[in-house]
Amino acid sequence: MESVKILKSSGEIFYDDNNTCWEADIFFNVANKEILIYRNY
Repeated sequence: MESVKILKSSGEIFYDDNNTCWEADIFFNVANKEILIYRNY
């Protein structure tokens, strides 16, 4: 089962499809209209 979880309060995203699992930090740059995702290793 594929799963994506986004925690708005902490700015984290998690992904798991039973083969690949990763998490990342999300940064919202409103001034430049950007959403930046940095993967945690």
